[in-house]
Amino acid sequence: MKKWLAASLTACLLFVGCAGTLRDRVRTTALTTGEAALTLVETERQVYAAGIPGYTQAKHLDAVDKLIVLVTAVRAFERAAAAWPAEMPTMPKDVWQAQADALAAIAAVQHIIEGVPGTAKLAENLNLVKFKLGGS
Repeated sequence: MKKWLAASLTACLLFVGCAGTLRDRVRTTALTTGEAALTLVETERQVYAAGIPGYTQAKHLDAVDKLIVLVTAVRAFERAAAAWPAEMPTMPKDVWQAQADALAAIAAVQHIIEGVPGTAKLAENLNLVKFKLGGS
C-alpha cells in the first residue's frame, strides 16, 4: 500500500510540475485562442453567405465590426502574454485587460446572433473561444 501511495504522490507531483506556471499556461492559451478567434471571421462569412433569414446585412456588418474588436483584443492578449516577464508571479494588468476586452467582444457578437436560426456553428465557435479565454 505504501508503494502505491508513494507512486501516486510522485505522479501527482510530476503532473503538477509539468503543468507549468500560470504565466506558461496563459501564454499557451493565448496562442490557441488566437488561432480559434481567426476562424470566427470565416465562420461568420459562411453564415452570412448562406442567406439565413433574419441574419440581415445590418447584423452581418455589426458582427464584422465586433469580430474585428474581438480579433484585435485576442491579438493584444497574445502580445501581452508573450511579454509577461518571467520574474513576475502575478498576471500583468494588460494581460487581463485584453482578456476582458475579448470576452466583452464575444458577448457583443453573441447578442447579435441570439435567436437567429442557422447561426449555431458561429455560436459554438464563439463559446469555444470564450472557454479558451477562461469565460463561462
